[in-house]
Amino acid sequence: MGLKIYQRQLMHIALIVNKAIAIRPLSQFEAYTGKFFQVAFGKKKTTIFAPLPRTAYLFTKSLITFDGRAIFFPTDFQSKKCVFLLARDFLWKRFSIYIRANIFIVDFNNSSVQIEMDTRKVHVYGTEHTIDLPVQINFISVTRLPNLVKIEHAFGLVIYCRLDVFSCNITVSGYYHNKTLGLFGTNNVDHSDDLRTPNGKLALDLLEFLNAFEMSKKCFISDPSQIFSNRIAKIRAEKEPKCIDVFNQISQDNFMVKTAFLLACSLEDICLVASSFMDRPNEDSKHLLSFPPVCETCRDSVIKKRYDQLNHTTIYVHVTLLIKLVPEIEKGLKKLIVLAPRLQRELGSKYRLQFSVVGFGGRGLREEPHIQTGNGEVNMDAIKVEKALHKLNFIGEQNNKRLGLKALKFASELEPEFQSLLNPTKIFILFDDDILYTNSLLEIMEVHRSMTKRGIILNVANNYRLERDVIGKDSFGMRYLNRLPKGEKHSSVQFPPPDDYMPLIKQSQGAVFTLKAFVSNLPIWEKSWHIALSSALQLQVARDRKLCKECDCRFCKNVKNEECEFDS
Repeated sequence: MGLKIYQRQLMHIALIVNKAIAIRPLSQFEAYTGKFFQVAFGKKKTTIFAPLPRTAYLFTKSLITFDGRAIFFPTDFQSKKCVFLLARDFLWKRFSIYIRANIFIVDFNNSSVQIEMDTRKVHVYGTEHTIDLPVQINFISVTRLPNLVKIEHAFGLVIYCRLDVFSCNITVSGYYHNKTLGLFGTNNVDHSDDLRTPNGKLALDLLEFLNAFEMSKKCFISDPSQIFSNRIAKIRAEKEPKCIDVFNQISQDNFMVKTAFLLACSLEDICLVASSFMDRPNEDSKHLLSFPPVCETCRDSVIKKRYDQLNHTTIYVHVTLLIKLVPEIEKGLKKLIVLAPRLQRELGSKYRLQFSVVGFGGRGLREEPHIQTGNGEVNMDAIKVEKALHKLNFIGEQNNKRLGLKALKFASELEPEFQSLLNPTKIFILFDDDILYTNSLLEIMEVHRSMTKRGIILNVANNYRLERDVIGKDSFGMRYLNRLPKGEKHSSVQFPPPDDYMPLIKQSQGAVFTLKAFVSNLPIWEKSWHIALSSALQLQVARDRKLCKECDCRFCKNVKNEECEFDS
């Protein structure tokens, strides 16, 4: 009798649970689009949380496992061309991650991504080999961000690798809990069994563990002295105040991860380790909100000078093209392709030019702001810009997401290649077809702060309604016309009605151009547009050279001219 009552109670509990939550399998469409393990919620259902993701970290001499244990590579593993398995999805076999000598490799079922750790070049192998990003192959996407490359698989794998100084963080979905194996450990929230080998047994020491996951079988490690020990690492970390200062900022909630970072920092560049922690794409990164002050080596070396006061004979100019990927802009693609060579021909004798290309407003992978590389490079000469522009895909649709402002914020984070020589004149040329005014004051202010910090000058070609025959107007009272493409001084130059870009153009002393001059195939526009643009840019560079700049670390912003006279 008691047993039957107990059974009824269990059935009642099971019925309540089934009514409270519902998990449905994938539909064919969801499986095709890469959405998996989706939770369905009906009316009055409780929320189900997916398992927490886990992050592992890779540096040049060490790594930190998913569960927070520091592992050190042999001292000569690069010269011996060892191949170590870092992690493999052994259940679904969707990805395998390796390090081979100085190459970081992520293999998928039908493609492979390889990053050269010394040259920072990114290679994507699918149906063909390419070094230009962004790239999407089925469920895999590879994109360039400022100083970062992002590798993402729709089935729960996200990798961020820094390309200025090599380091990577690898985040896997919680659905891979206890389903990966390699040097990154077991991924089961238990660091005690991280030294598990492919045969299921725990390695007796780090030597056995490394040999178990060496894939070439030509790199057997027999000398324990080749491996940096945790004991020595701990002693070094405790003597290094930078390690303590930086990682006191890391959340105390995960003591094991913090300890692993301290050990890694004893062997690696502390600022590299800290930046890798900051780049990780999960919520814990909020515990390290800003770059550690100890890493800002130039924080006390603030200078206030005009460029023409510095002993540099070469004038550096970096031009960023921000292009909305919609059919209307594609009409001017021919002019875009010859833009950089013409600027180089007309301005190259005066300035050393460098270019970058940022796309936005496209479809799929290209909807969000992204860097379009040319011959694998972000900062390009005029020839490589042409290769980058040929890679653009103008199939975006009109929307009200204000992606232009987002693209400006994104592009302002780019650093020119010759940044360390002298902070160059930075010029943005944005191509849009929407004169939308959303009055999004907070977003405009955020973009303004980012641009002002770097002294960026904004020029915009949009569907502005200018007077007949007028190509553009600038902040110096100049009008550029078809009959006078080099410009004429006008007593009352009025800008078009405001859109989201107009406050930024005026604040940065930039210029506006009518999109009609850019997309039209009429010969009169064809000849005059580039002359007008190069003339406006020359005035902007000349003014920028005379402005007082306050340079701190990597950035130079405009300040009052009196401050330079006071410091001189």
